[in-house]
Amino acid sequence: MFSKSTATASLALAALIPLVYAHGIVTKIDVGSTEHIGPSVGSGSPKANIQQVSSTSAITNVNDPNLACGWNAQVALESPTVAAGSTLDFYWGTGYGGNWFHLVGPVQTYMANCNGDCSKFDPTQGKWFKIDIKGYDTATGKWWQAAMATGAPLAATIPADLAPGQYLIRHEILALQNAIAAGGTEFYPSCSQWTVTGSGNAVPSNTISLPGGYSANDPGIVVPDIYNGIGPRYAAPGPAVYVAGSSPSVPSSSSSDVAPTPSSSSVAAPTSTTSTSTSTSTTPAAPTSTSSPTPAPSPIMSSTTPASSSSSSAPAPSSTSMPGGCSGRRRRMVKRVRASYPKRSGSGIPA
Repeated sequence: MFSKSTATASLALAALIPLVYAHGIVTKIDVGSTEHIGPSVGSGSPKANIQQVSSTSAITNVNDPNLACGWNAQVALESPTVAAGSTLDFYWGTGYGGNWFHLVGPVQTYMANCNGDCSKFDPTQGKWFKIDIKGYDTATGKWWQAAMATGAPLAATIPADLAPGQYLIRHEILALQNAIAAGGTEFYPSCSQWTVTGSGNAVPSNTISLPGGYSANDPGIVVPDIYNGIGPRYAAPGPAVYVAGSSPSVPSSSSSDVAPTPSSSSVAAPTSTTSTSTSTSTTPAAPTSTSSPTPAPSPIMSSTTPASSSSSSAPAPSSTSMPGGCSGRRRRMVKRVRASYPKRSGSGIPA
């Protein structure tokens, strides 16, 4: 005979079993007041824009083709219109009526241009660019996943300058509760199909393939210190987030921040060194050198950081060999030579 307390504990454990093995999927996406309801797991009714998957279980192999859109993701029959710049609210659940329940790890959002009809597009061939990441919330001291455990959605905004067309939007949870060793991170991807409208022309180029863009040993995938306060310092795998308004020709936000640095340093270096060398000279070359910064940022100098060091060292030897610097000594030497010879009539020195 089981006691009443044992029976109660057994029932509680049985209630947890679906949660342990079910994990989760995107159940709904809201755009403003419009709801887009996703299909149930393996329901065989893909009449929606959220792609149907065959299982809510985690993917743990970064080289698994299912990493792109989930287990055996089926092409959706709808690709509703959404304006560039719109914000989407993603709701996650277990797929069996419960809320998402993991609490540790980031949530990322990617997009890939289908280059035509998304119903004919292979997501494993997509060029995925990141539009959003929700990691550790320093204000609450919790990961953003914790908000989903209460039934709240997580939002992501489509870049306002994105070129129109049909796109896949991939919402991905990285559950890191077992990430202390390789193979422990759990990936939960979900893809939905959209027709983006607008007048933008941006084509983000900082992209990855999925699978292919993650390594099993990436620092954001193997996280030995996941329970030792790493949250605020955590760096998620994948490319930098694309920021609307950046040039389509710039691979990432980090590259665009670094690019101007060599150009500015190469302009400043020749200016300061040239003015220093000419300040010791009384020749009329100084006004010319002060105007040299205009052509200074040539493609060669601005493409490499060492240009500033080479340009600053180049004038040093030339300052000692400039005609203006030696002319004074030569005149003094000539005077000494002249003084050593007796003057002849009509001539200062012998011919």
